[in-house]
Order: sequence, then C-alpha cells, then structure tokens
Amino acid sequence: MQETKSIIDAIEIKIRKLLHRTENLATENKLLLEENIKLKKELQDRFNSTQVGITYNEAEMASAHSDEEKVKMIKEELNSYITEVNECLKILEGQS
Repeated sequence: MQETKSIIDAIEIKIRKLLHRTENLATENKLLLEENIKLKKELQDRFNSTQVGITYNEAEMASAHSDEEKVKMIKEELNSYITEVNECLKILEGQS
C-alpha cells in the first residue's frame, strides 16, 4: 500500500510540474504573440514609409523630367523667335 501511495505522490508531483510548465509556456506564448503583433505593425509602418519615400522620389523625378521638357520647349520657342527677329533684321537692312 505504501508503494502505491509513493507512486501516486510521484505522479502528483509530475502533474504539478507539468501544470506549472504549461502555465509558463502559456504566459511565454502570450508574450511572444504580443511581440509578434508589435513587430508586424512596425514592419508594416516601415514598409508604408518606404513606399511613401519611393512614391515621393518617383514624383520628384517625374517633376524634374517635366521641368526638363518645359525648358526644352522654351528654348525651341526662343530659337524660333531669334530666327524670326534675324529675318526681320535682314529685311530691314535690305530696305536701307
């Protein structure tokens, strides 16, 4: 009978240790889940920040390209006016 009681006590001790271990793992799991959620949010924020930066750079490059096109058009228009003025000067010189 004493031997049975010792076996039952040993099993009870093991069950208590297992219960304690299970509780610790549940607590650790909860903390890890919270950390995981926090890290996912941080990753998403960084991703969004990077996307905004890329979008800003693309807009900046498009704007620079647009400015280059405007400068090119203005230069062409000025060259056209210069040519026209030179032609007018030639006509005036021919009349004198």
